[in-house]
Amino acid sequence: MTTQRRDTKQRQTVLAAVMGRSDHPTADEIYAEVRRADEKISRGTVYRNLNLLVEQGEALRLDCGDGVDHFDGDTRPHYHFACRGCG
Repeated sequence: MTTQRRDTKQRQTVLAAVMGRSDHPTADEIYAEVRRADEKISRGTVYRNLNLLVEQGEALRLDCGDGVDHFDGDTRPHYHFACRGCG
């Protein structure tokens, strides 16, 4: 049995921040953006919600080879390219 989670304002704010970008931001970049909209939101809340959005299939977690997770709000099948010279 799966647990239904509430759709919170914070989760919607994090999802909007991820979906509103065409690059692949890190969790810290999403946190900085969300803080501009809600100065009381914590880093832990943003990280938990990013993980939940990935778990629910509403966002993708990407390994861009820099040791940091990146996120993508476009969950449709598409390619991700990286320059071998500059990354």
